[in-house]
Amino acid sequence: MKAEYKIPCWCRMPLGYHNDGIGGCWGISYGYVEEHGEAYCQNCAYHVLSIVVDEKLRLSEELRELLRRYAKIIESMEKEEEE
Repeated sequence: MKAEYKIPCWCRMPLGYHNDGIGGCWGISYGYVEEHGEAYCQNCAYHVLSIVVDEKLRLSEELRELLRRYAKIIESMEKEEEE
C-alpha cells in the first residue's frame, strides 16, 4: 500500500468513502490511479455514474434550449395570426 493517498480532482467517490479506515479506493491506495490515471477508473461505479449524470444534465440543458426556441416559434406564429 502506498504511503500517500492523493484523491484526484476528477474522482466522484464520496469523501467519506475515501476515509473509511480500510483503504478507501484501493486503486488509489495501491497506486494504480497514480500510475494509469483516469483510465484506471473507467469501471468504477462512481466514475460511470458521474458520466451518466453529466450527460443527463447536458441533455437537460439542450432540451430546455429547444423548448425555449419552440416557444419563440409558437409566439411568432401567434403574432402573425393576429395580424
